[in-house]
Amino acid sequence: MALTINVVWGTPYVPKMLAILHHAHVKATFMVGGVWVRNHPEIVRQMVSDGMEIGNHGWNHGHPASMSVAENV
Repeated sequence: MALTINVVWGTPYVPKMLAILHHAHVKATFMVGGVWVRNHPEIVRQMVSDGMEIGNHGWNHGHPASMSVAENV
């Protein structure tokens, strides 16, 4: 089984997710956006320290809920 988590916007849920995964001895792949990594290096360091895999989710993209249909397509 594999667990993949995309992280491009926000941070409020990520530390709690890391704590739960660490407590349960579960590893996951965090697919992170470049802008997010630049803005939150301490969280990425925690992911690596906890043995999580880091993948590239691109540099950045808009939140689909705030984009028009044309922008989403």
